[in-house]
Amino acid sequence: MKRLLIAAAVVAAIGASLLGGASSTGAQDATVAVYAVHGIPQSLFDSLSQPTTEVDVYAVPTGAGGLDAATPFTFAFGETAGPLNVPAGAYDVFVYPTGATPAADGSDAVLNLTTPALPAGATAVIVAQLNEAGDGGALTPFVLDASKTEAGKARVQAFHTAAAPTVNVGLTDGTVLFPELQNAVTSYADATADPIEVPAASYALQVATPDDSVVVPLGDFDLAAGKAYFAFAIGSVAGQSFQVLPLVLDVGQAAPAPAPAPAPAPTPVVAAPHFTG
Repeated sequence: MKRLLIAAAVVAAIGASLLGGASSTGAQDATVAVYAVHGIPQSLFDSLSQPTTEVDVYAVPTGAGGLDAATPFTFAFGETAGPLNVPAGAYDVFVYPTGATPAADGSDAVLNLTTPALPAGATAVIVAQLNEAGDGGALTPFVLDASKTEAGKARVQAFHTAAAPTVNVGLTDGTVLFPELQNAVTSYADATADPIEVPAASYALQVATPDDSVVVPLGDFDLAAGKAYFAFAIGSVAGQSFQVLPLVLDVGQAAPAPAPAPAPAPTPVVAAPHFTG
């Protein structure tokens, strides 16, 4: 159920953008902030005899149909969209190669998803991704932690949504931050791990198989305090389209904890005079 609710949040965002109900600002009361990531490279579109990775995304209220009269939202491999700020609701979403003429009921879509009602207040993303073998696609939703970071820290989270085997994501010195991530179609529960917070600084990151037989350096990343960095592995290793697509949110920092008040100075003790003799 949690996964379905997340999917609802993301798909509703796309639907609202098509229906004129979206806003480019952050989430407000009774709304959800939604992002989309296009992670399907040309290799899969070649099998569909499509010369481009651009897709048309249609969304309509659940059961409404009418795609033949709707206006699509279009984007391509390696692009993100959002934030879209949308109200609660349930939607049907359909994905087509760009320029295709859809059936009114969406029955000929390449990918589709039906959502339950959308809960307010979430921040979510939906990823159009390859399966592990690279011969099929899927729509995969995730909830994002958009709360404030601790003072002086950045939030980091990695997601495995590429045609690639199990991988570790970590530092180039061998420190593993996110161990044994699996393609989200293979194992949704193992496609990511809880986000971590690290001191704001520059970090050299890499993706590697657990036995280090394949190591892909990602470069140096300057992580700023008060920002959340969500990294999506997309494309295909075998097809040489593998890349990591970052989504960066400015979430702000929590106020630092107040310093403890100093202990009061001890009251001086005056010794009573004492005479001997």
